[in-house]
Amino acid sequence: MKKENSIKLFIYKLSNYDDFLMDYCKVISNEVISIGVYFILQLLILFISLFIGIGLLSQNFIIGNVFLSLIFTYLYYHLIQFTCSFHNEYYSKKYLVTQSIISLFFSLFLSIPICLSLFKSEINFQILLITGKLKYSFVEMVYMMPYGLYLSFINKNNGFVILLFCIAIYLFISFIFLTPYLLMYLNKKSIYFKFKKTYEQQYSKK
Repeated sequence: MKKENSIKLFIYKLSNYDDFLMDYCKVISNEVISIGVYFILQLLILFISLFIGIGLLSQNFIIGNVFLSLIFTYLYYHLIQFTCSFHNEYYSKKYLVTQSIISLFFSLFLSIPICLSLFKSEINFQILLITGKLKYSFVEMVYMMPYGLYLSFINKNNGFVILLFCIAIYLFISFIFLTPYLLMYLNKKSIYFKFKKTYEQQYSKK
């Protein structure tokens, strides 16, 4: 029971919902938890994408890879708290559209390393046909692998299948990064914010 409460408190904190006020708004508990779960999935996807991306560029840097991935994931955890705090105070359709655009671009950034890793052999084969070599410098890796992925897309044999897989990965990540902000917008008129406003007004009078 204590473990379950600890998880709930963590989710409330991550989503910037006051646990004290949530005790009086248990009717929306499931909605808030679902928002927090999406944010946890975001952290997991970010870590996996960073770990894969750094690993593709430097395969002999595993410990440093984990360390850097954890650092950026931790920074993103605080960014989530900041954006949730901002959206809970000033959320509107304008901010929802802005956040959606940012999330779509960020999802594309995160999906690229995963696609590069999944189709690494096909990418290396395409690059081998062009350059005639299998080993590249760090700088060459940065631009040659995305180009190799593009060549894999237009390959007549299985390019369409690879493209569909990459689109599916991008759409899945986009869904994870878009949904919590949409839920927060829909939740803006919930009993929690009405109670919060009333509580803050009463507290300011004292």
